[in-house]
Amino acid sequence: MACLVSPPSLMVKRSLIEKTGRFRSDLTWGHDWEWTIRLAERGAAEYASRALAAYRVHDASGTAEILNAAKNGNQERRILQETFARLLSNTSLQGRRRAAYRALSRRQMYFAEQSLLADRKPVARNNLWFAVRADPTMILKPTFWALLIATVGPTKVYQRYIALRKGEA
Repeated sequence: MACLVSPPSLMVKRSLIEKTGRFRSDLTWGHDWEWTIRLAERGAAEYASRALAAYRVHDASGTAEILNAAKNGNQERRILQETFARLLSNTSLQGRRRAAYRALSRRQMYFAEQSLLADRKPVARNNLWFAVRADPTMILKPTFWALLIATVGPTKVYQRYIALRKGEA
């Protein structure tokens, strides 16, 4: 569930940076993602399917700190809201709104699962909350309920659910 765009993988002309502006200082999470969206809105983006950079993840990183505190959900949702508000006049992109929120919801579910398996149950519950805020239909998914039950009970409940889904039970 990683972001496909990261600052080390971008090459941007200085003139475009001057037109687009720099990273927003009012965001503590997703500022790189938000900035890349603004660049893409100017039609100045191309995608290379092969990896151009590696991203090291460790428990002491700023990313880990924010994920461990479940601070990312509100800001990711805010970035989507602001982006779609700017793009209101572009009807071809408005059709992507639901898909974007659904993807955000799945991302939050992934974070909830990772938090639960790392025994950070309160963080997992927060991520489940963000998942439902992004896509209320998530509440109808068995995975949501298995995760939620495991955040208030034994983690084994979720592990058993996964085993059943894989046909290992």
